[in-house]
Amino acid sequence: MSNYFNFFNLINHNYSKNDFISFFWKSRGHMLVTLLIADSKITNFEEINEKINYRIVSRSTIKLLLDEGVLQGYYTKLTDAKDKRKKNYKLTTDNLSKLSSISKNINNFKNT
Repeated sequence: MSNYFNFFNLINHNYSKNDFISFFWKSRGHMLVTLLIADSKITNFEEINEKINYRIVSRSTIKLLLDEGVLQGYYTKLTDAKDKRKKNYKLTTDNLSKLSSISKNINNFKNT
């Protein structure tokens, strides 16, 4: 089997493993937004929007993805302590560990 097929199997197996992982792999937008939130720990809509190229994911799609993630319980939405108009997003602890597991699997794949 080629490395590409092994990578396919890694994604295909993980996609159906649980709901969060399916959410993460759902689209480029889901993946990018989730990675930004995970890396920054807490970030707001404007920061996310500034970091993602609008040609990849539009502003309105980013908002929809954030709302979907909060509704499904993958992200938490908190009011900023300094600016009550801002809402900060954070990946839940459980889902942060699942994302870490995905990262380890991909790194293991790269090293084979």
